[in-house]
Amino acid sequence: MSTTNAEIHTIPPIFDREGFLLRCMGNQALAKKLAVVFAGTLPKEQRDLHSAIETNELDQVRRIAHRVRGTAKNICAVPLAEAAFLVEHAAEQRDVALLYTHLESLKKQVEAILDELASGA
Repeated sequence: MSTTNAEIHTIPPIFDREGFLLRCMGNQALAKKLAVVFAGTLPKEQRDLHSAIETNELDQVRRIAHRVRGTAKNICAVPLAEAAFLVEHAAEQRDVALLYTHLESLKKQVEAILDELASGA
């Protein structure tokens, strides 16, 4: 049985450095500055997300996850954006059990992108 190119699924990189640099029009200084700012704000976003979950503020959870998703997309961190989308969607659906499931995935993606950015953004 042969496999066509359309059938092969690739896993996106944690951080697409080349794609991000293209978004910054090749400006490495800007790319580095934006990556540093993102890496600096992401832990606070994560803490705010946990606080909103603990107080059952699902609308706030949705807003924070949406913000993380948008920023992750802008810096070409597709897996993080996808994980944030799942948290956002679970909060929107008011599905707390599913929210906790996706929150674990989001936590792993946050750790992965922070490690990746620390290794040379």
